[in-house]
Amino acid sequence: LDRKAAGRTLFTYPVTAAIIIFLFNYFLFDANEFLSRFLHVNSSVLLIVECVLLIFMLQPLVKMFEARLFMSEASRANDFHRLLKDSTGQLVGIISLNELNTFLVEIFRVRLRLSDFHLMIKDSVGGRFVSADKVQDDKISFPAYGELASKLKDSRHVMNIQQISLAWHEGEELEVLYENRIVLIAPLLKQDELIGFCLFGEPGPARAWYPSEIEELEVFLQGLPVVIARCHTHERAIALEKKQASIEKVAVLSEISSGIAHEIRNPLSI
Repeated sequence: LDRKAAGRTLFTYPVTAAIIIFLFNYFLFDANEFLSRFLHVNSSVLLIVECVLLIFMLQPLVKMFEARLFMSEASRANDFHRLLKDSTGQLVGIISLNELNTFLVEIFRVRLRLSDFHLMIKDSVGGRFVSADKVQDDKISFPAYGELASKLKDSRHVMNIQQISLAWHEGEELEVLYENRIVLIAPLLKQDELIGFCLFGEPGPARAWYPSEIEELEVFLQGLPVVIARCHTHERAIALEKKQASIEKVAVLSEISSGIAHEIRNPLSI
């Protein structure tokens, strides 16, 4: 049972409903008085009827709150497991970092509704970890040899923000994590090299990650370093093809220019 969700369901929502009922009666006071005189019915009876109608209209919302309150950890874990299992097979066809980032954002931000998610990849220079989503997250970056990278490489497992913040000497990296409301950090290791990591926000309103979800997450993320390496290989191949095409184009232009220069210096006689 989620205690914070229970507090909202058992206190916040009833109080909100009471306020709505009060405002409902306040703004319809004149109408209630008119109906009371016209129908010869006590205004309290009209208020009760209005409350019943309001409850009837809010019934779908109440059912949603009940589902949120009594959803078990096992149920959440099953849904989480099913989604990650179905998504694992789709990683095979991904060949670019942009495609990978879009795929992961769809899973974690859209379908699982995390408060935030970022895929961090080491840049081409190798000096910093930058977001794969360069359009939205160009300001988020971490030094490749900073404290965060060192802690993730030593741990080799998913860490929460409390674990990662222990014995922190410099506060800049930690401040970035807090500013973006990051609660889980998962390293992506290829052998002993840290090639990237994932930043995860809260899994839902006012609730923590369940241990079973973290375990499922670690299993899912084990395949990402292979996908990232494949993306890098594909991008290098494309860059090489473009460079080769450019060299061939320059060679053709050079040959044409040489031919034209030769004809200018040695024109054909008629």
